[in-house]
Amino acid sequence: MESTMKCSSLEKEQLVPLRDALNNLIRFLQRWKDNSIPYFYRYLQYMKDNIEICMYTQDDWGDGLAYLKDILQRNWDEANDDFMGIHSCELFEESQRELFLQYLGLLEEVEQYFIFEME
Repeated sequence: MESTMKCSSLEKEQLVPLRDALNNLIRFLQRWKDNSIPYFYRYLQYMKDNIEICMYTQDDWGDGLAYLKDILQRNWDEANDDFMGIHSCELFEESQRELFLQYLGLLEEVEQYFIFEME
């Protein structure tokens, strides 16, 4: 049995806090990375943009939230790719421990919306 991250339990009320957590992480990466933004950054930006589009265009959520969950899950999976994703990227030197811990805290704020489910 394999465990994977899923956002299937994400509720409409959680979209604003998730968007804000993504925005904080994105701004942190923009501020502390010199010239090269990590590859996975684009997927975090996609997630934030998709949440905002859905929030501004959905009056009746209907199937919209289900589709958004699928899109967010796909983007989250891409951001966590084994070779170029979040966990394969060394963003900070050992001497930047405080920045690294701050980064982990921001990352955890986003990860909490993707619960582990057993398959």
